[in-house]
Amino acid sequence: MLRRNRFLPLILALSLSLSAFMPAPEQASQSHIVMAYVQAFNDRDIEQISTMMHTDIEWIDISGSTQSISFSGKSAMVEGITAYFASGYNGQSEMTRFAVNGNFVSGVETVSWQTAAGQNRRQSATVVYQLEDGLIRRVWYFAAVSSKP
Repeated sequence: MLRRNRFLPLILALSLSLSAFMPAPEQASQSHIVMAYVQAFNDRDIEQISTMMHTDIEWIDISGSTQSISFSGKSAMVEGITAYFASGYNGQSEMTRFAVNGNFVSGVETVSWQTAAGQNRRQSATVVYQLEDGLIRRVWYFAAVSSKP
């Protein structure tokens, strides 16, 4: 005689509802690429950063209704990042609030750093990464907003 588990409907409903919150493998992979890029940036690892860039990468800054291309092409971006690190940049970035839509990964990047006068600073910006063939093809970086450290 089969004994019916009275919790079976509850277990099934819970497992189905939890699966809606788990990212698909492709989404997890794409957000992992962005997280690895941010970590390489925090580590000041130019070589690792460059391996994640598409040859035709573009960095696009957006402020209000204006957008400008800060870097176009892998060599220009590597050169720019190298100069940025050499200028004494001491910040650390963190990506949160990820959303994945096809080959686009968006989130909020929060950067924390210390000024030459020893003051702690922090700012956040919305950023959208476009991936192509597992590499970062475009980055749209929206105007940053200062926040409390």
